[in-house]
Parts: sequence; structure tokens; C-alpha cells
Amino acid sequence: MFNFNINLARRGTVDYKAKISAAQSAIMRQTAQDIEADIKQSTKGNLRECVNAAVVENGNQIAVKAGDTQGRAPYGVYLEYGTINMSARPWLMPAFAQHCARLEKLFSNIGVLV
Repeated sequence: MFNFNINLARRGTVDYKAKISAAQSAIMRQTAQDIEADIKQSTKGNLRECVNAAVVENGNQIAVKAGDTQGRAPYGVYLEYGTINMSARPWLMPAFAQHCARLEKLFSNIGVLV
């Protein structure tokens, strides 16, 4: 599992909910859905069925979490990073990398550095 995690309290934002509009929250949810769709497009079988992505809010922290969040495909890490006997076949990080720029722009627009 991989997180795009932003702890807004560390960046001096006391109440991030006051800074994040409903539209920006919708963009985060859409980005999570886009990440999940990209991951599912690049995987197959059991791993594809186990992958999900979601926006998680907890106190002053907000994150997009994606991957095999239920732990039903523990071999996903071996595909992502490879092993001694198998080269890496990344499926998670490319999807996140593609969409992280959108999230960084979203938060820079409200004055939060990521």
C-alpha cells in the first residue's frame, strides 16, 4: 500500500477543513478513483480484484491511500520491487506518480506545501 499523505498541522494549518473546499475534496476523491483505475488497468487476476484507493481523513491529516489495502495479495510487493529471481514489474508507484502532480497543485493552490 502507498500513501500520498499530508499532515496539515505540521504546515501551520490549524483547521484544514476550513481551507479545503468541497470542490477540492471532490478532486481528491476523483484522483483516488483515477489512481485505482490506472492500477487496475496495469494489473490482472487476484491483484486487480484486491486493489482499491480512497481518501482518508483523520484529525489534521488527509491522505490518498492505494494498493492492496486488505492484504489479500501479499505478492504485490514482490511485483512492485522485484526479487532476486524476478525483475520488478511496477504497478502501484507509476499510477501514484502520474497523479501526485495534480494533488500537489491542489494543495499549493490553498497555500499548503507538500
